[in-house]
Amino acid sequence: TAGSARVLSFDDSAGVILVGSGHVEWITVGEDGNGQVEIIWSDGAVGRFASHFSTTTVGNDGYLVVANETGNLNFLHYDAETGTWSEPLEVDVPLATVSTTQISASDTGEIFIVYDDILTGQLFVIKTADDGLTWQFVESVRTPNFLTAEHAKFETPEHFTGNLIIMQQIELPSDELVEGLYYHIIDTDGVDDPVLIGPDSGSDAYAADSFLF
Repeated sequence: TAGSARVLSFDDSAGVILVGSGHVEWITVGEDGNGQVEIIWSDGAVGRFASHFSTTTVGNDGYLVVANETGNLNFLHYDAETGTWSEPLEVDVPLATVSTTQISASDTGEIFIVYDDILTGQLFVIKTADDGLTWQFVESVRTPNFLTAEHAKFETPEHFTGNLIIMQQIELPSDELVEGLYYHIIDTDGVDDPVLIGPDSGSDAYAADSFLF
């Protein structure tokens, strides 16, 4: 069925994440040369294509985030030393109904997730320093309403140093042929206390530095 694949590479191994219509698979090649398939998430996924799910690595660990049909996020952690995936951890995002998400690792080892609210086009940034056990709210950003595309299309780097850059595809509603990129520069220091996300949706909505490219 329709879907997409991405590679995760580690010191001594690699595998392919395949997102299908109803589950996510982890595909590796055994010593006999044959493919081995493990279903690591069996719930239905939204955004089955490559721009709608994201992977990153920290050291010899891998991470995956996928938006699910409830409008929340599923976060998975892979330990390359043992070759095992954690159980999916659902990250509740009460301020948004998610359709697209991206994951990035900073040079400090923290994991950042950017996700959209499909109803408003607003983007939210959260981070974890403990493999997803607790999350901190970092920032919320939004392009001007007259530039926002019908569905948020954005990318973040797999790894970064310093500030996090979000590149968002935009279009002029008056002319669908006029497109561009709007980029947001996110201060990755965030808040001090690890709390489950739930900030005032109006606070700091334009606090990040954002530019039209």
